[in-house]
Amino acid sequence: MKIRCAVAAVSVLTLAMACAGSPTKPTPQPEQAAPSTSSIQKAISTVMSGFTTAMSKTRSGSKTLTVSGLQTGEGFLPGARSFTTQCNQAGTSCSTQFNETFSQSTPCANGGTSNVSATLTGVVQSGATFTGGTLNLATRSTFANCSDSGWVTNTTSSIGTNGSIYLTNNHTRINMTMSGGFRMTNAPGTPAGQATCAFNGVILQWDDITGNWANSGSVDCLPGGSFRF
Repeated sequence: MKIRCAVAAVSVLTLAMACAGSPTKPTPQPEQAAPSTSSIQKAISTVMSGFTTAMSKTRSGSKTLTVSGLQTGEGFLPGARSFTTQCNQAGTSCSTQFNETFSQSTPCANGGTSNVSATLTGVVQSGATFTGGTLNLATRSTFANCSDSGWVTNTTSSIGTNGSIYLTNNHTRINMTMSGGFRMTNAPGTPAGQATCAFNGVILQWDDITGNWANSGSVDCLPGGSFRF
């Protein structure tokens, strides 16, 4: 997944303060530092890496559900076995109800963590000639004082990815939307600075026929610019 960025120039406002009586000179205001393009891109990449990790623990197109797989308890998320499979007496047709969870916390370079959790629910039917169903995937990504390269990132609201995985025989189609945002501030002892970033209109789509992601939307940062998917 490639992210293209268009960085907007940072404008600095200098306020001239006037007091009653004799005139005073304008008080210079400190220039507000903005995160570098690479710092913002790294924060976005961390979010996408968490989502990719959750997705890689689900059906990626190379994994094929079969009746035998459902009978032996073949799950989608690692270590999760919270699902129920029922098959007919002959064992030729099965129905599996999924209710799985996944979570991961990763230390940041200079302290704090980035975190991702996921839930997968839905029903998959499998028979001699057909496997199909819809699974609903929801992921949540957060930053907790994630410090890296002089900037500390926290989530202003959890970054959510929600959508469905559609299974038809050996084919998979994914449609997801993303929302939420994060705030970057300077680490203690560095010049004052900050940026607030929000995921706007981000849609992630994939199918195993093309094998490619078709994405749209952007992460818009103020200051910092717009990073398109």
